Amino acid sequence: MELPGRRAVTTVHVGPYDSMHKTYAEVHAWMATQGLTPADHMWEVYLSDPSAEPDSSTWRTQIVWPVDG
Repeated sequence: MELPGRRAVTTVHVGPYDSMHKTYAEVHAWMATQGLTPADHMWEVYLSDPSAEPDSSTWRTQIVWPVDG
């Protein structure tokens, strides 16, 4: 898989997957205050393995959202 070479906003969400919408909302709000336009596609990098770490409060997911402008 080839990823695009461009500017991106990135953060790490800590917690269960079903609470990631809160982190996405914070990232989107931050981009707006910075005058950045989110690109159409973003991706997630799962830094924790749920089968090895059953406590979902410790799961870590990196969010990478390319920006235009």
